[in-house]
Amino acid sequence: MPAYKDEKTGKWYCQFYCKDWTGKNKHIVKRGFDKKKDALDYERKFKNAAKHQDVYFEELIEEYIKKMQHKVRATTLERINTVINTHFLPFFAGLPLSQITPAVINKWQHFMQSEQKNKKGDPLAPSTLLIINSRLGSLFTFACRIYGLKQNPVKGLDGIGSLKARRKMNILTPEQFSLLVDTFHRESEKTLLKTLFWSGCRIGEALALTQQDIILDSNDGRPALRFNKTVVTVNRKLAIHPPKTLISNRVTPIPYFLYQDLITYTNKLYRLKPGDRIFQYVSRNSIGGKVKRRTEKLGMPIIRIHDLRHSYVSLMLSLTKDVAVVAECIGDNIDTTLSTYTHLLPNQKKNAVAMLEDLGTSKVHTVDTVVL
Repeated sequence: MPAYKDEKTGKWYCQFYCKDWTGKNKHIVKRGFDKKKDALDYERKFKNAAKHQDVYFEELIEEYIKKMQHKVRATTLERINTVINTHFLPFFAGLPLSQITPAVINKWQHFMQSEQKNKKGDPLAPSTLLIINSRLGSLFTFACRIYGLKQNPVKGLDGIGSLKARRKMNILTPEQFSLLVDTFHRESEKTLLKTLFWSGCRIGEALALTQQDIILDSNDGRPALRFNKTVVTVNRKLAIHPPKTLISNRVTPIPYFLYQDLITYTNKLYRLKPGDRIFQYVSRNSIGGKVKRRTEKLGMPIIRIHDLRHSYVSLMLSLTKDVAVVAECIGDNIDTTLSTYTHLLPNQKKNAVAMLEDLGTSKVHTVDTVVL
């Protein structure tokens, strides 16, 4: 490890080759040391750091995004990029991984909780903080695997945020929904709202419907809608993607009156081709805003467009009492449906106990005893 004296300045400098994390040799020159020992110390420390985590945070991000491109949907990748650009890079850019210690992470967590704001200028919601913190932990777990980082600096620290609180569901009855629909005059908007309310589909699934998706079930001849795609927004452009989950790919029976409305509506569309979206001229944001404003004006519960799906589930549960059937219709698994909608049937537990009580009092003295 030689050091050299610059005859012009009288200062010492070092120059050496060192392999970076990719295995490539880098030529390093550092000047301006007063003593030879200082130059040698710099070389020793630099090589020691390079041997361990000579990777900058931006390099980690680049590799992480490359991997995630092949693992997640485009919409999910867009959300990951937003989190990285908004909450990670402004704080960690320019830092080598070796300098991102638990103490640095703790400082970042404090900043996120006390100073970081959302687009409206409000503090970040607990559920948002939890998601962001988990994403950072996942990022450093990735660093441990591919760069040999010895410690995940997020692991072992107290987390921030909390589990997502259940957002209040505002439910419309069929009577209220009828009043709401009557305030719309464009046939496309009226038919879209009816499709959402009477089939329980997601807004993206409804916007992706084509004429070919309005079918008569081959098994029983009943009208149904085929959901096998969804409209998503990626980089501010609309795109057609597969359904949200495998179970979302489904055929859902619909009332005959909705089937008739859809057929009547599509027959009026000018030069509609088989693969054309039947609601291609309806904006998700526009229809959502109108629904909120008009329910408020009507003195109803102010609803989001997704609340029409909740209204369908509420109606179906009250009619069938069968969570499995409802889950199949809306394209969710039973566990998700139970955890999301069980509270819509608050009296079912009491009713079940009452039925057991009736059975017990009426049968207990008449049942024969079986001796084994």
